Amino acid sequence: MTARFPALARRSAGALAALAAVLLAILPDWPGSAPTIVLCALAAAGAGCEISRLASPSAGAAERIAQAVSTASAAVCFAMLPRFGAFALILPGLILAIPMMRKGDPGGSIPGVAGAGWMSMLWALGLGSIARLRAGSEGPWLALLPLVSCWAGDTAAYFAGCAFGRHRLAPGISPGKTVEGLAAGLAGSTAAAMSLGLAGGVPLGTATLAAAGFSCGLAGAFGDLLESAFKRDAGVKDSGTFLPGHGGILDRTDSIATAAPVALLFAMAAGAVS
Repeated sequence: MTARFPALARRSAGALAALAAVLLAILPDWPGSAPTIVLCALAAAGAGCEISRLASPSAGAAERIAQAVSTASAAVCFAMLPRFGAFALILPGLILAIPMMRKGDPGGSIPGVAGAGWMSMLWALGLGSIARLRAGSEGPWLALLPLVSCWAGDTAAYFAGCAFGRHRLAPGISPGKTVEGLAAGLAGSTAAAMSLGLAGGVPLGTATLAAAGFSCGLAGAFGDLLESAFKRDAGVKDSGTFLPGHGGILDRTDSIATAAPVALLFAMAAGAVS
Protein backbone atom coordinates (compact mmCIF):
# COMPACT_ATOMS: atom_id res chain seq x y z
CA MET A 1 0.00 0.00 0.00
CA THR A 2 2.81 2.41 0.89
CA ALA A 3 4.52 1.85 -2.44
CA ARG A 4 1.38 2.30 -4.49
CA PHE A 5 0.09 5.34 -2.64
CA PRO A 6 3.20 7.19 -1.46
CA ALA A 7 3.08 9.63 1.46
CA LEU A 8 -0.71 9.38 1.63
CA ALA A 9 -1.02 10.21 5.34
CA ARG A 10 1.21 13.27 5.09
CA ARG A 11 -0.52 14.49 1.95
CA SER A 12 -3.94 14.00 3.54
CA ALA A 13 -3.06 15.97 6.67
CA GLY A 14 -1.78 18.92 4.67
CA ALA A 15 -4.78 18.82 2.34
CA LEU A 16 -7.26 18.82 5.24
CA ALA A 17 -5.61 21.85 6.82
CA ALA A 18 -5.74 23.79 3.56
CA LEU A 19 -9.31 22.65 2.91
CA ALA A 20 -10.47 23.92 6.31
CA ALA A 21 -8.98 27.36 5.66
CA VAL A 22 -10.54 27.59 2.20
CA LEU A 23 -14.01 26.52 3.32
CA LEU A 24 -13.92 28.87 6.31
CA ALA A 25 -13.19 31.75 3.95
CA ILE A 26 -15.74 30.84 1.28
CA LEU A 27 -18.75 29.16 2.89
CA PRO A 28 -19.94 31.81 5.40
CA ASP A 29 -21.63 34.91 4.04
CA TRP A 30 -18.90 37.31 5.15
CA PRO A 31 -19.46 41.04 4.42
CA GLY A 32 -18.04 41.86 1.01
CA SER A 33 -16.64 38.32 0.72
CA ALA A 34 -13.57 39.80 2.42
CA PRO A 35 -12.00 36.53 3.69
CA THR A 36 -12.16 34.99 0.21
CA ILE A 37 -10.52 38.03 -1.32
CA VAL A 38 -7.83 38.11 1.37
CA LEU A 39 -7.13 34.39 1.01
CA CYS A 40 -6.85 34.67 -2.78
CA ALA A 41 -4.57 37.71 -2.40
CA LEU A 42 -2.29 35.85 0.02
CA ALA A 43 -2.16 32.83 -2.28
CA ALA A 44 -1.39 35.09 -5.25
CA ALA A 45 1.38 36.78 -3.27
CA GLY A 46 2.91 33.41 -2.42
CA ALA A 47 2.65 32.28 -6.01
CA GLY A 48 4.30 35.45 -7.28
CA CYS A 49 7.16 35.07 -4.82
CA GLU A 50 7.74 31.45 -5.88
CA ILE A 51 7.62 32.36 -9.57
CA SER A 52 10.21 35.07 -9.01
CA ARG A 53 12.48 32.63 -7.17
CA LEU A 54 12.17 29.95 -9.86
CA ALA A 55 12.61 32.36 -12.76
CA SER A 56 15.57 34.20 -11.23
CA PRO A 57 17.31 32.36 -8.35
CA SER A 58 19.63 35.33 -7.87
CA ALA A 59 16.72 37.72 -7.29
CA GLY A 60 16.91 39.57 -3.99
CA ALA A 61 14.26 39.92 -1.32
CA ALA A 62 13.07 43.26 -2.72
CA GLU A 63 12.43 41.76 -6.15
CA ARG A 64 10.53 38.82 -4.71
CA ILE A 65 8.43 41.07 -2.49
CA ALA A 66 7.64 43.32 -5.46
CA GLN A 67 6.56 40.30 -7.48
CA ALA A 68 4.42 39.03 -4.62
CA VAL A 69 2.72 42.40 -4.16
CA SER A 70 2.13 42.91 -7.88
CA THR A 71 0.61 39.45 -8.36
CA ALA A 72 -1.67 39.88 -5.32
CA SER A 73 -2.70 43.37 -6.44
CA ALA A 74 -3.54 42.13 -9.92
CA ALA A 75 -5.69 39.33 -8.49
CA VAL A 76 -7.61 41.70 -6.21
CA CYS A 77 -8.12 44.27 -8.97
CA PHE A 78 -9.46 41.61 -11.31
CA ALA A 79 -11.87 40.43 -8.62
CA MET A 80 -13.10 43.84 -7.46
CA LEU A 81 -13.03 45.91 -10.66
CA PRO A 82 -14.78 43.83 -13.35
CA ARG A 83 -14.54 46.51 -16.02
CA PHE A 84 -10.95 47.56 -15.52
CA GLY A 85 -9.32 44.80 -13.47
CA ALA A 86 -8.11 42.90 -16.51
CA PHE A 87 -5.67 45.70 -17.27
CA ALA A 88 -4.00 45.11 -13.89
CA LEU A 89 -2.98 41.64 -15.04
CA ILE A 90 -0.06 43.13 -16.98
CA LEU A 91 1.44 44.38 -13.71
CA PRO A 92 3.26 41.17 -12.61
CA GLY A 93 4.97 40.78 -15.98
CA LEU A 94 6.01 44.42 -15.93
CA ILE A 95 7.47 44.10 -12.44
CA LEU A 96 9.45 41.05 -13.57
CA ALA A 97 10.84 42.86 -16.60
CA ILE A 98 12.09 45.98 -14.80
CA PRO A 99 14.98 44.36 -12.84
CA MET A 100 16.22 42.51 -15.93
CA MET A 101 16.20 45.74 -17.91
CA ARG A 102 18.03 47.50 -15.07
CA LYS A 103 20.72 44.81 -14.94
CA GLY A 104 21.30 45.26 -18.65
CA ASP A 105 21.89 41.57 -19.33
CA PRO A 106 19.79 40.55 -22.37
CA GLY A 107 20.99 36.94 -22.38
CA GLY A 108 17.91 34.79 -21.89
CA SER A 109 15.88 37.70 -20.61
CA ILE A 110 13.17 37.59 -23.29
CA PRO A 111 12.09 33.98 -22.67
CA GLY A 112 12.63 34.43 -18.95
CA VAL A 113 10.47 37.54 -18.68
CA ALA A 114 7.86 36.18 -21.08
CA GLY A 115 7.53 32.82 -19.34
CA ALA A 116 7.63 33.99 -15.74
CA GLY A 117 5.53 37.08 -16.49
CA TRP A 118 2.88 34.99 -18.21
CA MET A 119 2.83 32.57 -15.28
CA SER A 120 2.35 35.42 -12.80
CA MET A 121 -0.46 36.87 -14.90
CA LEU A 122 -2.12 33.45 -15.14
CA TRP A 123 -2.01 32.92 -11.37
CA ALA A 124 -3.37 36.42 -10.74
CA LEU A 125 -6.20 35.72 -13.19
CA GLY A 126 -6.98 32.31 -11.72
CA LEU A 127 -6.98 33.29 -8.06
CA GLY A 128 -8.73 36.55 -8.86
CA SER A 129 -11.43 34.53 -10.64
CA ILE A 130 -12.17 32.61 -7.43
CA ALA A 131 -12.63 35.86 -5.53
CA ARG A 132 -14.77 37.31 -8.32
CA LEU A 133 -17.01 34.23 -8.40
CA ARG A 134 -17.60 34.62 -4.66
CA ALA A 135 -18.02 38.39 -4.58
CA GLY A 136 -20.12 38.63 -7.73
CA SER A 137 -22.73 35.96 -6.99
CA GLU A 138 -25.17 34.88 -4.30
CA GLY A 139 -23.76 32.26 -1.97
CA PRO A 140 -20.54 30.26 -2.14
CA TRP A 141 -21.52 27.72 -4.77
CA LEU A 142 -20.03 29.25 -7.90
CA ALA A 143 -16.72 29.91 -6.13
CA LEU A 144 -16.68 26.27 -5.05
CA LEU A 145 -17.32 24.99 -8.58
CA PRO A 146 -13.72 25.12 -9.88
CA LEU A 147 -12.33 24.11 -6.48
CA VAL A 148 -14.53 21.05 -6.08
CA SER A 149 -14.00 20.06 -9.71
CA CYS A 150 -10.22 20.26 -9.33
CA TRP A 151 -10.13 18.54 -5.94
CA ALA A 152 -12.26 15.65 -7.17
CA GLY A 153 -10.36 15.43 -10.43
CA ASP A 154 -6.95 15.49 -8.74
CA THR A 155 -8.02 12.85 -6.22
CA ALA A 156 -9.49 10.54 -8.85
CA ALA A 157 -6.46 10.97 -11.09
CA TYR A 158 -4.05 10.27 -8.21
CA PHE A 159 -5.69 7.03 -7.10
CA ALA A 160 -6.46 5.78 -10.62
CA GLY A 161 -2.95 6.62 -11.77
CA CYS A 162 -1.34 4.84 -8.81
CA ALA A 163 -3.58 1.79 -9.13
CA PHE A 164 -4.15 1.42 -12.88
CA GLY A 165 -1.89 3.86 -14.70
CA ARG A 166 0.03 2.29 -17.56
CA HIS A 167 0.24 4.82 -20.39
CA ARG A 168 2.30 7.94 -19.70
CA LEU A 169 0.56 11.20 -20.52
CA ALA A 170 3.56 13.52 -20.81
CA PRO A 171 6.72 11.61 -19.79
CA GLY A 172 9.03 14.46 -20.71
CA ILE A 173 7.26 16.85 -18.35
CA SER A 174 5.66 14.79 -15.57
CA PRO A 175 6.48 11.06 -15.69
CA GLY A 176 3.90 10.25 -13.00
CA LYS A 177 0.91 11.47 -15.04
CA THR A 178 -0.97 8.78 -16.98
CA VAL A 179 -3.75 8.68 -19.55
CA GLU A 180 -5.78 6.50 -17.19
CA GLY A 181 -5.36 9.07 -14.44
CA LEU A 182 -6.48 11.86 -16.76
CA ALA A 183 -9.61 9.93 -17.79
CA ALA A 184 -10.50 9.25 -14.16
CA GLY A 185 -9.81 12.87 -13.28
CA LEU A 186 -12.13 14.19 -15.97
CA ALA A 187 -14.86 11.82 -14.84
CA GLY A 188 -14.35 12.92 -11.25
CA SER A 189 -14.44 16.62 -12.14
CA THR A 190 -17.65 16.20 -14.14
CA ALA A 191 -19.36 14.17 -11.41
CA ALA A 192 -18.27 16.63 -8.71
CA ALA A 193 -19.66 19.64 -10.58
CA MET A 194 -22.99 17.90 -11.15
CA SER A 195 -23.13 16.82 -7.49
CA LEU A 196 -22.44 20.39 -6.39
CA GLY A 197 -25.38 21.51 -8.50
CA LEU A 198 -27.65 18.99 -6.79
CA ALA A 199 -26.43 19.84 -3.29
CA GLY A 200 -26.18 23.59 -3.59
CA GLY A 201 -27.72 26.52 -5.32
CA VAL A 202 -25.52 26.70 -8.42
CA PRO A 203 -27.60 28.70 -10.92
CA LEU A 204 -26.55 26.56 -13.88
CA GLY A 205 -28.41 23.77 -15.67
CA THR A 206 -27.35 20.13 -15.43
CA ALA A 207 -25.84 20.05 -18.90
CA THR A 208 -23.98 23.31 -18.29
CA LEU A 209 -22.66 22.00 -14.98
CA ALA A 210 -21.44 18.82 -16.64
CA ALA A 211 -19.70 20.83 -19.37
CA ALA A 212 -18.23 23.21 -16.79
CA GLY A 213 -16.94 20.34 -14.65
CA PHE A 214 -15.38 18.56 -17.59
CA SER A 215 -13.83 21.80 -18.88
CA CYS A 216 -12.49 22.68 -15.43
CA GLY A 217 -10.98 19.21 -15.18
CA LEU A 218 -9.32 19.51 -18.56
CA ALA A 219 -8.05 23.03 -17.83
CA GLY A 220 -6.82 21.88 -14.43
CA ALA A 221 -4.85 19.02 -15.97
CA PHE A 222 -3.24 21.50 -18.36
CA GLY A 223 -2.34 23.80 -15.47
CA ASP A 224 -0.75 20.91 -13.61
CA LEU A 225 1.42 20.04 -16.62
CA LEU A 226 2.23 23.69 -17.25
CA GLU A 227 3.52 24.16 -13.72
CA SER A 228 5.47 20.88 -13.96
CA ALA A 229 7.15 22.15 -17.12
CA PHE A 230 8.01 25.43 -15.39
CA LYS A 231 9.59 23.57 -12.47
CA ARG A 232 11.47 21.21 -14.76
CA ASP A 233 12.88 24.18 -16.63
CA ALA A 234 13.96 25.67 -13.28
CA GLY A 235 15.47 22.35 -12.21
CA VAL A 236 13.41 21.89 -9.02
CA LYS A 237 11.01 19.20 -7.81
CA ASP A 238 8.69 21.44 -5.77
CA SER A 239 7.98 25.15 -6.09
CA GLY A 240 8.30 25.59 -2.33
CA THR A 241 7.60 24.03 1.07
CA PHE A 242 4.24 25.54 1.96
CA LEU A 243 2.51 22.26 2.98
CA PRO A 244 4.14 18.97 4.06
CA GLY A 245 3.93 16.49 1.21
CA HIS A 246 2.39 19.04 -1.14
CA GLY A 247 5.19 21.45 -2.04
CA GLY A 248 4.60 25.15 -2.55
CA ILE A 249 1.73 27.49 -3.39
CA LEU A 250 2.20 26.88 -7.12
CA ASP A 251 2.05 23.12 -6.58
CA ARG A 252 -1.26 23.43 -4.71
CA THR A 253 -2.96 25.94 -7.00
CA ASP A 254 -1.71 24.93 -10.45
CA SER A 255 -4.94 23.27 -11.55
CA ILE A 256 -7.12 25.91 -9.87
CA ALA A 257 -5.27 28.76 -11.60
CA THR A 258 -6.33 27.45 -15.01
CA ALA A 259 -9.72 26.02 -14.05
CA ALA A 260 -11.15 29.05 -12.23
CA PRO A 261 -11.18 31.35 -15.31
CA VAL A 262 -13.04 28.59 -17.18
CA ALA A 263 -15.66 28.41 -14.43
CA LEU A 264 -15.93 32.19 -14.48
CA LEU A 265 -16.57 32.15 -18.23
CA PHE A 266 -19.39 29.61 -17.80
CA ALA A 267 -20.89 31.71 -14.98
CA MET A 268 -20.65 34.91 -16.99
CA ALA A 269 -22.20 33.28 -20.05
CA ALA A 270 -25.13 32.15 -17.89
CA GLY A 271 -25.49 35.63 -16.38
CA ALA A 272 -24.80 34.24 -12.88
CA VAL A 273 -21.97 36.64 -12.03
CA SER A 274 -22.36 40.40 -11.94
